[in-house]
Amino acid sequence: MRHFECRNESCVEKRGGSNKIAVVIRQYHSNGYNAPVYVQAALQVCNKLGVLRLDENSYVERVVFRLKKWAAIPTEAREYNLRSA
Repeated sequence: MRHFECRNESCVEKRGGSNKIAVVIRQYHSNGYNAPVYVQAALQVCNKLGVLRLDENSYVERVVFRLKKWAAIPTEAREYNLRSA
């Protein structure tokens, strides 16, 4: 779902990835929604911010899944697997 490239010169791991990313969805009075992507630490080794490459399709699918669940629209849970970059 997400991949990071670390810009820290002293970092041992230059790349990392994870299927774990926070999904925060806000509803507005106009019946609109917002699902921002927040900056997260790039790698656990150096704990610095890096360059985020997000799989937008997977993120959108997760947001749509949550919205359907909240609206009580029947939907099947999807199994998420880490995709190789």
